[in-house]
Amino acid sequence: MVAQGVRTAILAGVALSLLLCGACNKSEDEPKHRTIEGVAESVDPKSNQVSMSWYNAKKQRDERVNGMVNDDTEVLINGRVARLEDIVAGDSVKVTGRVLKSEGEPQYLATRIEVTREGADSFVPATEPATDADASEK
Repeated sequence: MVAQGVRTAILAGVALSLLLCGACNKSEDEPKHRTIEGVAESVDPKSNQVSMSWYNAKKQRDERVNGMVNDDTEVLINGRVARLEDIVAGDSVKVTGRVLKSEGEPQYLATRIEVTREGADSFVPATEPATDADASEK
């Protein structure tokens, strides 16, 4: 009789654990990415800081978003791989990013920046940054 009561308690505990675990969803722990479209305002490759303006339809107003990039951020101009230095203020951009958890102000990380420009055939990605030796040759 006691063994059956223990077995019932264990089964009830396992069932409860399964129910509670079902509420645990790993996707909630993964960062949520969001894509917005707008215009590049500023790009600073040295500090990895970027900003853009976009129209927030929910708030019915233009907003400016400041963010950052890292070595994993993809940059494309008219579908071709590019570098952060190739983006100029005024470019039409589609930015995918996420909010980094931090204390105080939220930090935005751009994981992908897609630029659309007229004259795609004339775009040539930037080469490695010029060195002092390159400048003295000119």
